Amino acid sequence: MKRIVLIAAALLAVGALVPALQPAPAPAQDVAALLEQRQKDMKANGRAMKQLSGVFRGGAPYDRADVLEAAGILAAGAGAEAAELFPDNALEVGDSEALERIAEERERFVQIFVDLQTASEALAALAREEGNDDALKAAFGPIGKTCSACHTDFRVKN
Repeated sequence: MKRIVLIAAALLAVGALVPALQPAPAPAQDVAALLEQRQKDMKANGRAMKQLSGVFRGGAPYDRADVLEAAGILAAGAGAEAAELFPDNALEVGDSEALERIAEERERFVQIFVDLQTASEALAALAREEGNDDALKAAFGPIGKTCSACHTDFRVKN
């Protein structure tokens, strides 16, 4: 009997923790501000990716300062904090292209943002060290993969 009571108490404790693991919904007045901020950040990330793609895939001349700037923009618009701009109650609001699937796969979604930050910081570090072309191109690859993974799985197809 004592064992059953202990098991029941443990299950209740775990049940009480589960809601705490879910991201808190944003207050209604903040939803529009979050949408505006994340769209601003994603547009900046898009411009940075276009600049880096031109250098590493399109034959644009390599300029270390430009690569550092673009990698810095990507790193600043990434990480777990950036994923918080996508609260579950603000995914299909306004002119959003974010899918509700983000809520279902929150952990993977956040990991993509963390991976983007890590890859962007690695590219910036290599550019500061004046790495060779092959190393810089290789460091750019994971950045493109994170962007592609997020757009493929968590953004409305255009």
